[in-house]
Amino acid sequence: MRDVAVVGGGVAGASVAYHLAQRGASVVLYEREHLAAGSSGRSAAFIETLYTDADRVRWTQYSSRLYEQLGVPFVQNGKLQLAHDEAQLARFARTLELREDDGARVVGPAEVAALAPRLRVDDLAGAVFGPRDGWLDPPSLIDRLVEGIDVRRQEVADLRAAGARTVVVATGAWAQELYDVPVVGERRTISLFEDEDVRAGETPLVVDPVGDDGDSLYLRGDGGRLVLAGFHSERHGRDEELVPLLAARWRDPDALRLRGGWSGLYPLTPDGRPAVGEVEARVVLLVGLGGNGIQLAGALGRVVADLVLDGGSDLLPDPARYAPARFAA
Repeated sequence: MRDVAVVGGGVAGASVAYHLAQRGASVVLYEREHLAAGSSGRSAAFIETLYTDADRVRWTQYSSRLYEQLGVPFVQNGKLQLAHDEAQLARFARTLELREDDGARVVGPAEVAALAPRLRVDDLAGAVFGPRDGWLDPPSLIDRLVEGIDVRRQEVADLRAAGARTVVVATGAWAQELYDVPVVGERRTISLFEDEDVRAGETPLVVDPVGDDGDSLYLRGDGGRLVLAGFHSERHGRDEELVPLLAARWRDPDALRLRGGWSGLYPLTPDGRPAVGEVEARVVLLVGLGGNGIQLAGALGRVVADLVLDGGSDLLPDPARYAPARFAA
């Protein structure tokens, strides 16, 4: 019998399997379709660390360093967290107090324009710039994480039949098929545009806030003249028209031509935080990573490995904040 069975072949499950194997546990990973078949394979694949929540800063910086060490293709053009006024800029700049130094800094509108020349900047107070942030290819990352792991293409309908002492459920938007946890998959769309300007494809990650609730326009270059864009919200039932938002931020919106896109599911919990922890003896959940699964999974995979093997993790100082039991009331 294996020590741990991980159910789910996205980046969350792959990271759990990787960290368990690194510590010598015997692991089997189950995926009913193929690796990266769900949300991970339909992601914008951002690796961004400019958060003002201490846990998210800690987790995303850990993930970023892990992915660098793994040697997967990682485009690090940096990230611009735009701010529309001085108060917003000061709030975003709080991330500089929470992080390990990686060169992140506050920049003015002129430097924003230099870093991303296709952006309109006349309405900005500035931005916070994280030079090591970027994006990667999720299937390549998952393949690297599961090297040497026993991966089985098989559906698990009963956790008791998984053939291991401990079972980790990391099935994203499909979590409720295996366990009663309030994770709902909400559809989000990513659009791909082509610009006339050859600089468009080198645009760094850009996050442009919409309101004060964490919603945002996001975009990044995708090589050549291509630009990838979408609308991010970790609230249920929230949607926006992407084209007007992009047209307001792009310096020359008439130069953009839609070239395609795709949709995926954000696995959302009611409070927008991941559900991480043991739910019954030898059953552990890692679900509800929202629209940040790629950048959170590196760290949360280690958290779950620590919980399984040690009962706690230094990357999870407040387990109750993320425990699935918080939804029981």
